[in-house]
Amino acid sequence: MNEDFCILVWYGSVYYIFVCVARRAGRQELLRLFGVPYLVSPMEAEAQCAYLDMTDQTHGTVTDDSDIWLFGGQRVYKNLFNQDRDVEYYTLDKIESDLCT
Repeated sequence: MNEDFCILVWYGSVYYIFVCVARRAGRQELLRLFGVPYLVSPMEAEAQCAYLDMTDQTHGTVTDDSDIWLFGGQRVYKNLFNQDRDVEYYTLDKIESDLCT
């Protein structure tokens, strides 16, 4: 994923953008000016999103990075920003049930 915004998550109808630590100051100002809520993850952005997902504060995480599963992600949307591919949706429950059958 590009370095502009690492992760995008949503809760209800509000989108939250996780900004990468590197070169974030200008991007934060732009988000603030447009009134877009955002969080700066104190650690790995995927870890923060996985926590929000595990505690049902989001409807999932948009990422192409498989690290999300290592951090406990429950619901993942993949390829959202890739116009050449369909968006894929995965849930940990479905993956676990497929592995056990």
